[in-house]
Formats: sequence, C-alpha cells, structure tokens
Amino acid sequence: MRKYESDIERQMRDFYDNLSERGKRHYTATEALKLGHGGIVYISELLGCSRNTVSRGVKELKSSVPEVSDRRPGGGRKPYEYHLKDTDEKFLDILKNHTAGDPMKRDIVWTNLRQQEIADILCERHCIRVSRTVIRKLLRKHAEKLRRRSL
Repeated sequence: MRKYESDIERQMRDFYDNLSERGKRHYTATEALKLGHGGIVYISELLGCSRNTVSRGVKELKSSVPEVSDRRPGGGRKPYEYHLKDTDEKFLDILKNHTAGDPMKRDIVWTNLRQQEIADILCERHCIRVSRTVIRKLLRKHAEKLRRRSL
C-alpha cells in the first residue's frame, strides 16, 4: 500500500474537518477503497477517526440503498419539557402576580419581569434552573409579551 505525501495528508485532514457526518464516512471509505489492503487502518489513523466509521462508510457505499439521514430518529438533546414536566404551571404561577394587559383586548397580556428575573424566581421558589432561552420559549408558548421597563 502506498502512502500519501505529507502535503496531501494535510489537505485531506483540512477537507475532512469541513464535512458532515455522512460526508466524512463516504470520503474516508472512498480513500480507503482506493488504497486497497490496509487502507482502512491508514485512513483512520491519518484522519483521526474510528476504523468502524470507515468500515461503515464502505458498507454504505457498497449498498444499493442510500441512507436517508445522518442520525437515528430521537437523537439529540431533549427539550426542557422532557426533563421538567411541571415547569409550565410553576412558570404561570410566577407570572400571575406580575402580569398586566389591555382591558379592551383580552388577548394582549404582558409581564414586567425580565427573562433573567423569571429564571431567578423559578430557581429560588421551585428549584428549577432554566436558561433565558427556555424562558423565552415559555413566554411565546403562553403568549406573554415582555414590556419594556423605563429605567
């Protein structure tokens, strides 16, 4: 088996780093198949990936049915509702004393608390630590608007 020159190896590593998961598998498999015997080991060491990744890529390239997605269904980080079941009720409990609205339009409601203040109160009263991003999602979900405070 022949090895690539160091300049080519560097270019291959740079290219590999910018690929998606599927692209990485297919690229490593293509290179390993070009090299023949010992290609999987050489490419996996060169690019710093698992031999299983290269082997899986070879299997995908040789199969007649292309894989549709990179990840299996259900993968990734679970939403806050998955871990914190009763967050909505506690969130609404905090807002009930800090909510105002337009008496002419019942659907226009807002709160005078900042997102970080809501997160702090949730942590103090209910021991629920959430980010401002989660607070923003809860506000959207419950149609509350943040009112600008005059400082």
